[in-house]
Amino acid sequence: MFKLVEEKIKKNTKMVLELAKKNKVKPRDAAMKIALDRVRKYCKTCRI
Repeated sequence: MFKLVEEKIKKNTKMVLELAKKNKVKPRDAAMKIALDRVRKYCKTCRI
């Protein structure tokens, strides 16, 4: 269980830091963009 959580945290942290560096924004802003994109993607499929 902890191994799975650790892998997810590492993957998401890497994604956030790469996006922040690429777009020259703060990591918090990059994380917010990723979160909003995920929610929007889900809402398209569930038609909310």
